[in-house]
This record gives sequence, C-alpha cells and structure tokens, in this order.
Amino acid sequence: MARAQLPFYVYQNKRKDVKTRGGVWYYSISRVSGLPNDICEREHRKSTGKRRKSDAVEWLLNERIPELEHEAANRVDQRNDLPLREYLDPFYIPGICPHLARLEADRRKVSVRWIVDQRSRLKRLVFNDEISQIGIPPKP
Repeated sequence: MARAQLPFYVYQNKRKDVKTRGGVWYYSISRVSGLPNDICEREHRKSTGKRRKSDAVEWLLNERIPELEHEAANRVDQRNDLPLREYLDPFYIPGICPHLARLEADRRKVSVRWIVDQRSRLKRLVFNDEISQIGIPPKP
C-alpha cells in the first residue's frame, strides 16, 4: 500500500556555498493540500526558520497550514461566487447553450442525440452531486 502524501514538501538547502542558510528547513505547499493554486504557488520554497525537521513539520501542521486554510476560507466567503449548478444550467439546451453556439460558429455538426446524451450526463452525474454547490469565481 502506498503511503499517504503530505500536503507539503520539507527539504534542506544542500548547496555548499550557502553558509548562512545551512541547516534551516524549507517548505513548499503541494496541490494535494486542497488549497487554491495561487496560495500553493505563493508558498513555494519558503523558510520554516526551524533547524530540526520534526520542528518544521510540526510548525507546518499546527500553525502554517491552518493559517492558510483560514485565509482561503475567508477569501471564498468574500467573493460573490456563482454555484456550479447555476453556471452549468443552460448547457446543452439548444438556443441557450454557449458551448453549442461556439460549436455552430466553428461550423461543427452535432446531433440531437449527442446533445441529449450530454445533458443527461450533466443531470445525472453533476447536478445530483454535492460538487454542484461549489462556487465558480466571477470573471474579472
């Protein structure tokens, strides 16, 4: 069985020419953490300020990760997100669907059967799932 992946990577700088940073552990937040991508990219190659790996891991688990989760939760609450269900509601309905309009503009032919199948998949697999309640951020 595979070992569960941690939501971060912890490593030391192994360069020999760097004397001032020797022994300090660094971290990068991975996308496995479930945090938004911009937070993961911002928290890349940051110093923990700890000289022992166990202290660095403990700091990340008990302080830094909860702090980042709180920041992400506050940011989502402040946005005026459109639920995925409302965003996908007009899809695969002829005359309303933006995707079908794009296909028609590209002069692609789609059958009525294909449209019915796609709409059925949306209803069955997406609309009935709890994922349909997640928010889609508005376009800037």
